[in-house]
Amino acid sequence: MHQHNGLRFLLVFALGISNVTAAPQTAPSGLLCNLQRHPALGIDLFPSFSWIVAPSQSTPDAMQYAYQIKVDDVANGGVVVWDSGKVVSSQSTNVPLLVVGRRQGGGEPHSSPLEPATVYNWTVVTWASPTEKSRESTPATFVTSRTAGLTSKSTAKEAALAWGNASYIGGPPSQQPSVYVPSHFCDLVCVFVRVCCLSTVALTRFYERFGVFRW
Repeated sequence: MHQHNGLRFLLVFALGISNVTAAPQTAPSGLLCNLQRHPALGIDLFPSFSWIVAPSQSTPDAMQYAYQIKVDDVANGGVVVWDSGKVVSSQSTNVPLLVVGRRQGGGEPHSSPLEPATVYNWTVVTWASPTEKSRESTPATFVTSRTAGLTSKSTAKEAALAWGNASYIGGPPSQQPSVYVPSHFCDLVCVFVRVCCLSTVALTRFYERFGVFRW
């Protein structure tokens, strides 16, 4: 009887150890593109990526050992357009998208795997040690700007193509386009004028009531 109980204990202990070692790794979280969680104004062709490092399952407070970022084209069936490969680095903030051919020390980029006006997903995997790899993060999304890739040397034709050959409404192309004022800006101006008028009336009545002020 005691022998069977001992074997049963060893079996349960072994199963418990196997469950612990087979526990799924955590994944990086808090993904940001250009330090924005949901970029809405369009991203350039060389964005930067940030994330919260996945915690180590074996070593508490372990630093990130390496990372790997993948960017895929949503409209093109999720085809990976850029893979950083495994990069041994502890950096997890403002990690730039680097490609062969980008000019060192700034300046105009030569090429980018990204295209303007395109939706992309990106994920990241981190390592806490040379052998401890996290799960892949939940994908995050960003959209490149329609004018991404245009530079100070871009021609008028290239700029027009970026906007789909859009033209101003009203008047032939030879005329200079009129100034466009957004409607919400006009609403703000009206509210400001009303507040100023009401404030002036209120102050005038206050001063007249207490005999402090006369026009």
